[in-house]
Amino acid sequence: MTTRRSSELILAADFSSSGTFSAVGVVREPSLALSVAVRDLFLYREDPELKPVITHVLASRIAGRCSIKGAQVQRALAQSLAARLALEWKITVPALGSVRALFLVTRLEKAERTGLFDLVLQLASRPSLEELQTPAPKPPMAARSVLRLF
Repeated sequence: MTTRRSSELILAADFSSSGTFSAVGVVREPSLALSVAVRDLFLYREDPELKPVITHVLASRIAGRCSIKGAQVQRALAQSLAARLALEWKITVPALGSVRALFLVTRLEKAERTGLFDLVLQLASRPSLEELQTPAPKPPMAARSVLRLF
């Protein structure tokens, strides 16, 4: 079983253009630009004017060392790279939400560390941010005395 740090971004792609996302992997070592963009999104996500800009900046900086889920996913990514095929991706930022957009795979190379790949995605459409829905707090239950029950 592999463990995942809370700061790692989770990658999923729609390989069949059906609206069904398949797990691709996890960004284990994000690029510096991606790390800064994630930090900025956390800082400015409440600002309605800056949020779309920061979301676009984040989506345009998806790069880093990734672990890929399996050989079949790796082959599908390599084929989309060779065909210059834009796929819809969902990049999940833990504790924040998911950025969705069309991306081209522009780099997919084995890294020097075993099991990791250098992956770079190029933004090909307008990104959207789907924020995590925090459950509304439950209203307090009416206080009942134990004595009244008898």
